[in-house]
Amino acid sequence: MFSPKTELRQLEPQEARAQELLLLASWDGASCAGTTSYRKKAERVLQCNVAIEEHPWTCKLRECPACNSRKAEKLRYEFVKAINSMKHPVLVLITLWSLNLDDLGQTIKVFRRLFLRFRRTSLRSVPTATGMIEPKLAKNRRFWALHAHIVLDAAALRWCDLREDWSRLTGNRGRFGEDDRRVDRRPFSLAAYVVSGKDSCPAPGTMAPANLDRLWRALYRVQLPINWGPRIKRGRHARAVTK
Repeated sequence: MFSPKTELRQLEPQEARAQELLLLASWDGASCAGTTSYRKKAERVLQCNVAIEEHPWTCKLRECPACNSRKAEKLRYEFVKAINSMKHPVLVLITLWSLNLDDLGQTIKVFRRLFLRFRRTSLRSVPTATGMIEPKLAKNRRFWALHAHIVLDAAALRWCDLREDWSRLTGNRGRFGEDDRRVDRRPFSLAAYVVSGKDSCPAPGTMAPANLDRLWRALYRVQLPINWGPRIKRGRHARAVTK
């Protein structure tokens, strides 16, 4: 049986994540993407940060809480540089809902294809942008919602036209609008809000094993950052939707 949330939260994050991976390894319904099994990943997550000859070894797995935090920190600094180069940063939220729990991978592909078309038509006047796609499980646990928090360099946007364009492209499965949450608009705080990393690597004990399996299979070899513009770094962590 799956360990209760309270039991998992009493463990260290690495140990709790390893327990979840071992459970998935013993579950017939799980199918780990790639060549590395869930059992092997559990071993690597437990060994992560072990000092070998005074040099820390890291597993670099998406499922690892420690490696996920480090990767998010690197992305934040890249995003801060991009935001500092903007004259009129505007935070927008773009969403797309999946049809069911099992089509998250296909929904991500559809989102990236439609957003590239949206960027080349409706957002063609925006010179620079940086953001992140985050998959969230809906409150009713029946489908996924892709949320893309994106900072656009735009002095003025035609909000009504943009909402209609995105709604038309997605067949009324998506929404576009200004992110009006009370977020500190200073560059580092804005980057920390956009790149949370908590949705692609949920904290241990916060998501059912079946949904964890769906999430990680869908995110296998998927780049989640969204960037374009002459001053955006084209690095390993910053290429997803470009010009």
